[in-house]
Parts: sequence; structure tokens; C-alpha cells
Amino acid sequence: MVLAAKRAVGSEYGYPGNYALPKYKKQNKRKKRTLRITSLHKIICGVTLIAAFFLTGLSYTYIKALSAQLNLQVNQLKRENLTIQMDNEKMKLEIARLKSLDRIENIALSQLGMVKDPTVEYLDIEYVNTTTDQGATVGIVASKQEEPVLDAKTQAPGSNFIGKIAAAIQLERKKI
Repeated sequence: MVLAAKRAVGSEYGYPGNYALPKYKKQNKRKKRTLRITSLHKIICGVTLIAAFFLTGLSYTYIKALSAQLNLQVNQLKRENLTIQMDNEKMKLEIARLKSLDRIENIALSQLGMVKDPTVEYLDIEYVNTTTDQGATVGIVASKQEEPVLDAKTQAPGSNFIGKIAAAIQLERKKI
């Protein structure tokens, strides 16, 4: 076991073989330079501070002016949007007025010369079964009305077939 020898406080530890640390020369302490503030420095510093405050105020004013301008544009667009919505509502009302059936009927009757369809009358028709002498069953259609319902004035164009049926019904009624 190896024990280290105690040395006195403040003594230097040496290395075997006399390897000692090189000793540095003391450097000369330079005198601290005192900063002399001249009146020119004070003026430059003051002007710089004033310019900084001025530019800060100017940028703040610019931002507020830009914000006010954008708010004005937003309000104008809102008003324009409102007028467009009102115009759309007016156009919807106009479309509804133009599509109304009463208006279309009045135009058809007055300007286009169309005629209103006469009222429709329904006939009460009976079907009667009769037998002939030869044993065949014949169906006869009879109406309870005595006068013909359709005549030349109330017949619609192209309803010749209906007129023939009405005439056949009348003939069969007279035979019964």
C-alpha cells in the first residue's frame, strides 16, 4: 500500500523529476478607459430616440388608417350585399306574379284569343240487357236526360267521336 505524504498548506505539489509548471510573467494592467460622453453623443442619442418614437407613432397611425379603410370597405360590401338580397327578393316576387295562373288565364283570353273550356256535364247512363228473337243478348245504353247534351256549339274540335256516341244514345232512347 502506498501512502501520500502530507504537505503543508500553500506548498506546491511537485512532480517527480522536477517537472514544474512554467511560470507566467505578470501582464501589465492597462488602465480602464473611461467613456467620455460629449455633447455630440448626447445630441445623436436624443435624435435617434426622437426618430424611433416618431417612426413608432407613424407606423401606429398607418395601421389605424389601414384598419379604418378596411372597415369602410367591409361596410360598403355589406350594404351592397343587402341591396342585392333585396333585389333578389323583388325578382322572386316578380317571378311569382308572372307565373300566377290568373295572369296567364287573362293573357290567354284577352291577347291570344283563347276561349274558356265550357263546363263539363256528366251523363247518367244506364246499361239495359235485352234479348232478341234469335236469343242473342243486346246491350242498350240509355240516358235519363231527354235532350242531347252535346250540340255543334259546345262540341270541342276533334270530338266527332263523342258526338256520334251521343247521337247513338239518343236513337236508342227513342226506340225504347
